[in-house]
Amino acid sequence: MKAKPRKTEQIFVPLYFNPETFQAVCADAVKAGFRPALLQARRQKEHDFEGQMVWQRKGIGKFLKNCWKYWQGTEAERAVKLAEHALKKKQLEEEGKKLGVG
Repeated sequence: MKAKPRKTEQIFVPLYFNPETFQAVCADAVKAGFRPALLQARRQKEHDFEGQMVWQRKGIGKFLKNCWKYWQGTEAERAVKLAEHALKKKQLEEEGKKLGVG
């Protein structure tokens, strides 16, 4: 029996973090509600020798995916703010030239 063709396709993207960055991402994921608050970033590996630790990645994928959705959703707003900032900077430079500062 042949499986039904899927309408969507999942793509795996490996990400590598250093320990400090991963812990910061975990903290932000907890704040955003994508990761349980009591979940430690590292835990001891089950049925293995003492001291062998594994990183707990639960909720990180959903957090990063939703951050991207937010980033895409607010693109127009960021562009407007960037244009306003550029205009204000240009006005300040012109004012500085008039005063002889720049």
